[in-house]
Amino acid sequence: MLLMPYDTTQGHLYQVDKIINQIKRAEIDLPLPEAVTPGGNTIKNLMFITPSDEHSDVNSFTQYVNLGTKEPKLVLDGRPFMRYDRRTGTYRLTAENDFMFQCIRGALTLQAMEHGSNVFRRLGDVPVITFVRWLTLALGQRFNLDAGTQIRMSVVVAFYYYGLMDDEVATSAEARVEMVNVISRITRVDVNTVLEISDSIKSLKTMDDLAKTLSEDIGTIRMGSLKYADIYTLVASSFMGINYRENAGVALEHLPTFIAMVYCAIADRSYRKATISRRAETAGRPQELRQFTDLVYRQVAEQFK
Repeated sequence: MLLMPYDTTQGHLYQVDKIINQIKRAEIDLPLPEAVTPGGNTIKNLMFITPSDEHSDVNSFTQYVNLGTKEPKLVLDGRPFMRYDRRTGTYRLTAENDFMFQCIRGALTLQAMEHGSNVFRRLGDVPVITFVRWLTLALGQRFNLDAGTQIRMSVVVAFYYYGLMDDEVATSAEARVEMVNVISRITRVDVNTVLEISDSIKSLKTMDDLAKTLSEDIGTIRMGSLKYADIYTLVASSFMGINYRENAGVALEHLPTFIAMVYCAIADRSYRKATISRRAETAGRPQELRQFTDLVYRQVAEQFK
């Protein structure tokens, strides 16, 4: 399971080592404070670069990095979300919703670093159903795919989602067979059809593997030969806020980012016009959506001081 956003296809565009070295030098001049949510909760082991002059030599960066050795120490760039008041010597949030999104996915990452993928397995069906609909409907609308093709694609996308948590599901046909009943429940496709589709899957380890499987193994000729960039283009505008396009691209391969997106889409009405909100709102009954947001909040709260 990918734990750091910069390990994703989208994140590989950046020079992470350079960012980390700049942060280490800046920390000598001014220790990094821990992130505090808009509600006033301090998150353990999630630090941020401040708008103070002492941190001005750190180039802007969009995803958090890990400076920890024995224990995690995630660092995000807080400057797009706040301003420094020289008169009072305090930081004032100017983008509360965006900063809360960063706090949620940072806390979820820290939980996953400590407890593994079980953190996400406990969140119910809402996130996987949202993920399946997010990708399948985007492809279906773009290529005008018939219902049968979209149903088959939904099965592959569901396998891919669980493969984000478990490498064996992504790479092993035997492991996928063990997931058949779960995939059948999520997609509402009969078990025999799920088994048939599973047999056609070679690997779902990367987003390029998913794109290849969707377009060449179960798709139609009109889709051509899809790659990561093609899927990213279709979903890049699905979210809202600072760096929303990049965050959507990261979410394709990074579960803490995707779960945080879905949480915000359901719990924060300011995201109601985002595509991901429309997908999430139809992923379960109101009670199931509330249960999902409660479960996510509990995971995040585990990181509160």
